[in-house]
Order: sequence, then structure tokens, then C-alpha cells
Amino acid sequence: MTALLTAVVLALALDASTLDKIARGSQAERAGTVSALAAAGDAAAAPLLRALVEGRLYAGPEGPVLIEEGGTLRDALTGAPAAPRDDLEKVVINNRMRRSLDRALAA
Repeated sequence: MTALLTAVVLALALDASTLDKIARGSQAERAGTVSALAAAGDAAAAPLLRALVEGRLYAGPEGPVLIEEGGTLRDALTGAPAAPRDDLEKVVINNRMRRSLDRALAA
């Protein structure tokens, strides 16, 4: 089981599918994906995880996941500037995930 988990963690990368699970998945999908990203230690995931814990991650029913930085929106995957949309909502996490992210980002 540990070998399988290690393989999954190593295979997990920050891509559109991973972002979709974090932004639009169930709480269980979100928690599992965030935990795996944090455990993988992928430096590219740090800005996304920080935006999630700080309440700066936004998503609509479809389209790119966005990070708010200094009053502007950027695509979380590419970093390209993005226009605000009416259908965007803040990606919400529970306190358990927030504490877990705080610990992972501090390490």
C-alpha cells in the first residue's frame, strides 16, 4: 500500500486535472489531491496551495482556475493574466484542510 501511495504522489503533478479536483471536486477529492500535492513537495504547487489557504483561489463552473494577486487575476496553471468573470467563486476549504496546508507550507 505504501508503494502504491508513493507512486501516486510521484505521478501527481500540477496540471489542469489536478487543479479541477482542487477547485471543483468534492471535499474528499479536494483533501486527497491537496494532501498528495503537499506530500510530493512540488515547488510549482506552492503558490497554488498558498493561494488556497489564503482565500485567493477562484473558479467558475468551467474554465481556468484563477489566483488573485494584488487585485488582478492570473491563471493558476499558466500565470497568464485573466479577466474577471461573473461566475467566479472563491474556492472554500475547511479548517482541517487549512491547518494541514499551513503545516505543509511551513515545512
